Amino acid sequence: MGYPWKDEFGYGEIRRANLAAVHEDSRDTSLYFGTKLARLLSGRVVHETSYHLAARTDSAPRDPRYIDRIHYGSVVTWQCAIERKSRYVKSKLGEADRQLQGLGPAMVHMAMDVELARESLSLKCARNIEAVKAFEAKSTLAVIFVHYLVPRISEAHS
Repeated sequence: MGYPWKDEFGYGEIRRANLAAVHEDSRDTSLYFGTKLARLLSGRVVHETSYHLAARTDSAPRDPRYIDRIHYGSVVTWQCAIERKSRYVKSKLGEADRQLQGLGPAMVHMAMDVELARESLSLKCARNIEAVKAFEAKSTLAVIFVHYLVPRISEAHS
């Protein structure tokens, strides 16, 4: 059970940390203090650049970056690329429109990486659609395609 929140900047949920998952994973070995620990505590995939992890732990004797035991922990995640991506679409459309002036009917394809597990994906797509609809071409631009690419990154790789 969580405690949802929502304001003018975003929304989310406050939930209990899953200490049992960390204890289970580190029972016979040490655990690196990083994304895997954050994922185990939160119960969700945690992205490298948008989380903060705090915990009281006992360090592994051979390497203090690894933990042998956790007493408590907290993970905070965030997302803040929605407006930037909308501006990206606007700027790329403007760039393409300038290149197409004086030419016959044309189409534009643009691509951007997305992460399917992110709560902001539907809002980002909606803002991109708004940006495309509001765009006023000065060229003979007839069709616009926006492609969303989903990179495959495993936890072991990251």
